[in-house]
Amino acid sequence: MKDSPLPPLPRLSAEERRYCDHLHKRSEAQLERLRTVNPVLLDLSIREPSVGTPLGHTVDNKLELLALARRMGFSDILLATLVEAKAPARPSKRKAAS
Repeated sequence: MKDSPLPPLPRLSAEERRYCDHLHKRSEAQLERLRTVNPVLLDLSIREPSVGTPLGHTVDNKLELLALARRMGFSDILLATLVEAKAPARPSKRKAAS
């Protein structure tokens, strides 16, 4: 059985053609902008925020992550932050009343 050819596309009006041209120019401008963007990737694996991991990284884990970041070509690497913030208070363990 032979496939039937697709029906011809309707011709665009002058207004529709102008609108398509406008969209095409706008998308080309956006693509050109994307070609010139220097992206920033923020990965907090090495820094390890206190809310991100329940068990924490060891020094060996952090060194492995640093080596991985370098192998991947990262040039700007943040190893720590200097924030003067208090850690959340831990609930005290009370002895049960006898």
